[in-house]
Amino acid sequence: MRSKKQVDQRWKRVMRELGDKKPTPPVFRSTDSATRKLMPVASGVLAYFPDALMCVAWVSRAGNDKHNAGEPLHWAKEKSTDEPDCEIRHMLDSFRDLPPDPGLEPLGEVGHLASKAWRALAQLQRACDAELAKRTK
Repeated sequence: MRSKKQVDQRWKRVMRELGDKKPTPPVFRSTDSATRKLMPVASGVLAYFPDALMCVAWVSRAGNDKHNAGEPLHWAKEKSTDEPDCEIRHMLDSFRDLPPDPGLEPLGEVGHLASKAWRALAQLQRACDAELAKRTK
């Protein structure tokens, strides 16, 4: 595992090489090995949040069952575009100890937080999609 100092040095080198140029594609789509190593998905995300991500996966499947019944798992992005409002609603529902939405009952008390996390990821993905589109025009 790399030390924080090594990662910081690599990050500074990558940013120095980029200079004033806008990276195309965006950094999250980089094909440069050194840059990609600065985004440790397995050790820096999956390993930190395995249970939380399993809950988000449950929400994803339950949402597909609700909105795309009988279809293979997929995100029908056009069916809901109000991620910020839904995210806040789930946060408030969690604070108020309201029961989870239908299909999320097995998640119990964490159902609304898992839904909030799914909505936050959806909003972030839309922002990444927009950034990618902006940089590849």
